[in-house]
Amino acid sequence: MSTDAAYTMTRSQIHRMIENLVMYEEGGYNYSLVDKDRGGLTFAGLSENLLRQYSLYGLRAKQIPQDRVHNIYEREFIGPMNLDQMPEHVAVPLFSAGVNIGPHTAAKLWQRALSTTRDIDLAVDGVIGQLTLKATQKVARKQLSSQRVLAEFYRLWMHHYVDLVRRDLDQLGFLTGWTNRVFRHVVAPNYI
Repeated sequence: MSTDAAYTMTRSQIHRMIENLVMYEEGGYNYSLVDKDRGGLTFAGLSENLLRQYSLYGLRAKQIPQDRVHNIYEREFIGPMNLDQMPEHVAVPLFSAGVNIGPHTAAKLWQRALSTTRDIDLAVDGVIGQLTLKATQKVARKQLSSQRVLAEFYRLWMHHYVDLVRRDLDQLGFLTGWTNRVFRHVVAPNYI
Protein backbone atom coordinates (compact mmCIF):
# COMPACT_ATOMS: atom_id res chain seq x y z
CA MET A 1 0.00 0.00 0.00
CA SER A 2 1.31 3.42 -0.80
CA THR A 3 1.06 5.73 2.14
CA ASP A 4 -0.10 9.30 1.85
CA ALA A 5 2.82 11.59 2.72
CA ALA A 6 0.48 13.80 4.73
CA TYR A 7 -0.17 10.83 7.01
CA THR A 8 3.38 9.63 7.58
CA MET A 9 5.92 10.80 10.12
CA THR A 10 9.29 12.29 9.25
CA ARG A 11 12.55 11.13 10.85
CA SER A 12 12.65 14.28 12.99
CA GLN A 13 9.07 13.71 14.20
CA ILE A 14 9.94 10.11 15.14
CA HIS A 15 13.10 11.25 16.95
CA ARG A 16 11.13 13.94 18.85
CA MET A 17 8.39 11.45 19.74
CA ILE A 18 10.92 9.01 21.24
CA GLU A 19 12.89 11.70 23.03
CA ASN A 20 9.76 13.25 24.55
CA LEU A 21 8.44 9.88 25.68
CA VAL A 22 11.75 9.05 27.38
CA MET A 23 12.05 12.45 29.06
CA TYR A 24 8.43 13.22 30.00
CA GLU A 25 6.84 9.83 30.53
CA GLU A 26 9.67 7.47 31.42
CA GLY A 27 11.82 9.64 33.68
CA GLY A 28 14.74 10.26 31.34
CA TYR A 29 17.83 8.19 30.64
CA ASN A 30 17.88 6.58 34.07
CA TYR A 31 17.31 3.21 35.65
CA SER A 32 14.06 2.71 37.53
CA LEU A 33 12.96 -0.14 39.74
CA VAL A 34 9.60 0.25 41.45
CA ASP A 35 8.29 -2.22 44.02
CA LYS A 36 5.47 -4.40 42.60
CA ASP A 37 6.01 -3.13 39.04
CA ARG A 38 5.57 -6.18 36.82
CA GLY A 39 7.84 -4.61 34.22
CA GLY A 40 10.77 -4.93 36.58
CA LEU A 41 13.86 -2.83 36.10
CA THR A 42 13.65 -0.31 33.26
CA PHE A 43 16.07 2.06 31.63
CA ALA A 44 14.59 5.02 29.74
CA GLY A 45 11.31 3.08 29.68
CA LEU A 46 12.84 -0.08 28.19
CA SER A 47 12.02 -3.22 30.16
CA GLU A 48 14.59 -5.49 31.73
CA ASN A 49 13.76 -8.12 29.09
CA LEU A 50 14.58 -5.69 26.27
CA LEU A 51 17.73 -4.55 28.03
CA ARG A 52 18.88 -8.19 28.23
CA GLN A 53 17.86 -8.88 24.63
CA TYR A 54 20.01 -5.99 23.41
CA SER A 55 22.93 -6.75 25.77
CA LEU A 56 22.47 -3.54 27.74
CA TYR A 57 21.51 -5.09 31.06
CA GLY A 58 24.04 -4.29 33.77
CA LEU A 59 25.66 -1.38 31.97
CA ARG A 60 25.82 1.95 33.76
CA ALA A 61 23.42 4.58 32.44
CA LYS A 62 26.27 6.66 30.99
CA GLN A 63 27.46 3.62 28.99
CA ILE A 64 24.18 3.35 27.06
CA PRO A 65 24.12 5.70 24.06
CA GLN A 66 20.87 7.56 23.48
CA ASP A 67 20.85 6.59 19.81
CA ARG A 68 20.90 2.94 20.87
CA VAL A 69 17.78 3.55 23.00
CA HIS A 70 16.12 5.26 20.02
CA ASN A 71 17.02 2.35 17.73
CA ILE A 72 15.44 -0.11 20.15
CA TYR A 73 12.24 1.95 20.33
CA GLU A 74 12.11 2.06 16.54
CA ARG A 75 12.75 -1.67 16.19
CA GLU A 76 10.46 -2.89 18.98
CA PHE A 77 7.59 -0.38 18.86
CA ILE A 78 7.54 2.04 15.93
CA GLY A 79 8.32 -0.52 13.22
CA PRO A 80 6.05 -3.35 14.40
CA MET A 81 3.19 -0.90 15.03
CA ASN A 82 3.82 0.90 11.71
CA LEU A 83 3.67 4.20 13.58
CA ASP A 84 5.87 5.88 10.97
CA GLN A 85 3.00 5.38 8.51
CA MET A 86 0.45 7.15 10.69
CA PRO A 87 -0.28 10.80 11.30
CA GLU A 88 1.59 12.17 14.28
CA HIS A 89 -1.54 12.93 16.34
CA VAL A 90 -2.40 9.22 16.24
CA ALA A 91 1.12 7.76 16.41
CA VAL A 92 2.13 9.62 19.58
CA PRO A 93 -0.58 8.24 21.92
CA LEU A 94 -0.32 4.78 20.32
CA PHE A 95 3.43 4.82 20.94
CA SER A 96 2.96 5.87 24.56
CA ALA A 97 0.37 3.14 25.09
CA GLY A 98 2.52 0.57 23.28
CA VAL A 99 5.50 1.26 25.52
CA ASN A 100 3.39 1.08 28.68
CA ILE A 101 0.97 -1.80 27.95
CA GLY A 102 2.71 -3.53 25.06
CA PRO A 103 2.47 -2.90 21.32
CA HIS A 104 0.09 -5.80 20.71
CA THR A 105 -2.39 -4.64 23.37
CA ALA A 106 -2.18 -1.00 22.25
CA ALA A 107 -2.80 -2.06 18.64
CA LYS A 108 -5.87 -4.07 19.71
CA LEU A 109 -7.27 -1.06 21.56
CA TRP A 110 -6.73 1.12 18.47
CA GLN A 111 -8.40 -1.45 16.20
CA ARG A 112 -11.32 -1.73 18.61
CA ALA A 113 -11.66 2.08 18.67
CA LEU A 114 -11.66 2.21 14.86
CA SER A 115 -14.20 -0.61 14.63
CA THR A 116 -16.67 0.69 17.20
CA THR A 117 -16.68 4.37 16.26
CA ARG A 118 -16.51 4.16 12.48
CA ASP A 119 -18.38 0.91 11.78
CA ILE A 120 -15.28 -0.42 10.07
CA ASP A 121 -15.11 -4.19 9.72
CA LEU A 122 -11.61 -4.67 11.06
CA ALA A 123 -10.03 -7.68 12.72
CA VAL A 124 -8.98 -6.88 16.28
CA ASP A 125 -5.82 -8.96 16.12
CA GLY A 126 -3.21 -6.61 17.58
CA VAL A 127 -1.38 -6.31 14.27
CA ILE A 128 -1.34 -2.91 12.60
CA GLY A 129 -1.18 -4.01 9.00
CA GLN A 130 -2.45 -2.61 5.73
CA LEU A 131 -6.16 -2.65 6.66
CA THR A 132 -5.63 -0.88 9.98
CA LEU A 133 -3.33 1.68 8.33
CA LYS A 134 -5.84 2.33 5.58
CA ALA A 135 -8.65 2.80 8.12
CA THR A 136 -6.42 5.08 10.23
CA GLN A 137 -5.50 7.25 7.28
CA LYS A 138 -9.14 7.40 6.19
CA VAL A 139 -10.34 8.72 9.55
CA ALA A 140 -7.32 11.06 9.81
CA ARG A 141 -8.59 12.90 6.74
CA LYS A 142 -11.69 13.91 8.70
CA GLN A 143 -10.73 15.81 11.86
CA LEU A 144 -14.00 15.21 13.74
CA SER A 145 -13.94 11.52 12.90
CA SER A 146 -10.32 11.26 14.03
CA GLN A 147 -11.14 12.96 17.34
CA ARG A 148 -13.96 10.49 17.98
CA VAL A 149 -11.72 7.50 17.34
CA LEU A 150 -9.00 8.94 19.58
CA ALA A 151 -11.56 9.61 22.33
CA GLU A 152 -12.67 5.98 22.14
CA PHE A 153 -9.04 4.83 22.17
CA TYR A 154 -8.39 6.87 25.32
CA ARG A 155 -11.50 5.38 26.96
CA LEU A 156 -10.39 1.84 26.11
CA TRP A 157 -6.82 2.56 27.26
CA MET A 158 -8.11 3.85 30.61
CA HIS A 159 -10.44 0.86 30.95
CA HIS A 160 -7.47 -1.46 30.34
CA TYR A 161 -5.72 -0.02 33.40
CA VAL A 162 -8.85 -0.34 35.54
CA ASP A 163 -9.14 -3.99 34.49
CA LEU A 164 -5.50 -4.60 35.48
CA VAL A 165 -6.20 -3.27 38.97
CA ARG A 166 -9.43 -5.29 39.26
CA ARG A 167 -7.45 -8.46 38.50
CA ASP A 168 -4.57 -7.57 40.82
CA LEU A 169 -5.08 -5.06 43.63
CA ASP A 170 -1.29 -4.87 44.10
CA GLN A 171 -1.33 -2.73 40.95
CA LEU A 172 -3.58 -0.08 42.53
CA GLY A 173 -0.58 2.08 43.43
CA PHE A 174 0.15 2.53 39.72
CA LEU A 175 -3.36 3.57 38.68
CA THR A 176 -2.87 7.31 39.23
CA GLY A 177 0.32 7.37 37.16
CA TRP A 178 -1.25 5.29 34.42
CA THR A 179 -4.36 7.44 34.20
CA ASN A 180 -2.23 10.61 34.24
CA ARG A 181 -0.38 9.20 31.24
CA VAL A 182 -3.65 8.93 29.33
CA PHE A 183 -4.92 12.33 30.52
CA ARG A 184 -1.76 14.07 29.31
CA HIS A 185 -2.59 12.90 25.81
CA VAL A 186 -6.23 13.90 26.14
CA VAL A 187 -5.68 17.44 27.45
CA ALA A 188 -2.37 18.28 25.79
CA PRO A 189 -2.03 16.02 22.74
CA ASN A 190 1.01 17.89 21.44
CA TYR A 191 2.99 17.87 24.68
CA ILE A 192 5.00 14.83 23.74
